Amino acid sequence: MANSLTVQTLLDGYRNTVLNVVGVLDTSDLAATDIAVLANFTPIPTDWRIDEVEFTVSSQIVVQLLWKATTDVVAATFYQAGEIDYAEHSPLLNNAGAGKNGTLRVKTTGWASGIQAFTLLIHLVKMGV
Repeated sequence: MANSLTVQTLLDGYRNTVLNVVGVLDTSDLAATDIAVLANFTPIPTDWRIDEVEFTVSSQIVVQLLWKATTDVVAATFYQAGEIDYAEHSPLLNNAGAGKNGTLRVKTTGWASGIQAFTLLIHLVKMGV
């Protein structure tokens, strides 16, 4: 078996988007992979805001959401299980800087052996629509 990543759009509304991201790793860490490219949504936003993430992550790995840019910038890091409501205090805005294009990515670190998995339910707000 090889590593797999599934991204399912549960909601693509005028303002809000909800993604279900499931990764199963059995050979290595997941390299930075695009999960939310602006042009794939309607209406097309100019950027994203992350309002909430529900997550479950195998004990061996750490999952990072990244803002794509010339040098990707870490938006958030997840391990174990939980739910973080960023909207309640401070939504996560794209602060990637040079070369940013609005794409949200995911990657993992820490894989050593065996099957490791993660699930993210990501609540996004479309900016600029």
